Amino acid sequence: MDTRKARQRITFLLPPEGTDDDGFPRKKWTPYVTVWAELQTLKGKSFYEAASTNLENYRHFRIRYRNDLNDRMRVSWNDIDHELAAPIENTDGMNRYMDVRVKAVTNR
Repeated sequence: MDTRKARQRITFLLPPEGTDDDGFPRKKWTPYVTVWAELQTLKGKSFYEAASTNLENYRHFRIRYRNDLNDRMRVSWNDIDHELAAPIENTDGMNRYMDVRVKAVTNR
């Protein structure tokens, strides 16, 4: 990963937990941490395969390694919430970078 390509800001969100003051379950996701990310776009054959299967709402980000992220989180990018489409991967198991694949959430 070339860190100069990490031009996008993404925010990891914690899932709603507990209840509000009225005793109702919370529905709002809480911001946890904002990081720089590289948006990796689909090109060539991958682009056409994604288009044929309606994957236009899927995105692939690469970030620096962090040990405090988990698969229950969501990602916010450009004011759009995204759920994880796959587990967060430690790229090559080297604790240097992580691949985050997400899908846009239709309802907030």
